[in-house]
Amino acid sequence: TVKKRYDLAVENQRPKFEKFNDFDYIFHSKLKYFDPNLPSKVFNPAAWSFIETIVTRMLSKDPIVAYKPREGGDKVQSSILTDMFSYWYDKADIYPRMVEWVKSALIYGTGIIKLDWFTSEPRMVKSYVYDINGEAMVDEEGKYITDEYPVIDYDDPRIQNVNIYDFFV
Repeated sequence: TVKKRYDLAVENQRPKFEKFNDFDYIFHSKLKYFDPNLPSKVFNPAAWSFIETIVTRMLSKDPIVAYKPREGGDKVQSSILTDMFSYWYDKADIYPRMVEWVKSALIYGTGIIKLDWFTSEPRMVKSYVYDINGEAMVDEEGKYITDEYPVIDYDDPRIQNVNIYDFFV
């Protein structure tokens, strides 16, 4: 039955979940269990400094994604795609998410990110109406003519980190 299979899955994932919890406690310098043999309550694990050093070395420079043409006619297209990736990387502010992702991978052995397409809700913006000469138009009463139109602030791919605890292994 479904209940038996679910209970079996819970039992099988329990050791992995406990291991994730132990790694999390160690990385965040928490003592999970009371140990009377410890001379101090301050716990500074070596794993923290290793992970922080690796992350800064890996991500000290933004990645360069260079699309290479397969045929002679693809040179322009590959150049456009290379520039588009750089633009998207900067616009989406990917760096902080990459740091979080790499840390998760180093701490737990698995880092999960989700890539999707995000379109923000349109917001209405007022703007002056201009004539051919580029001057703002005025009505009979001397008031500026305005027009209102929708603007979408973000309509691009988006990366989100997924918490490892959100998965049922």
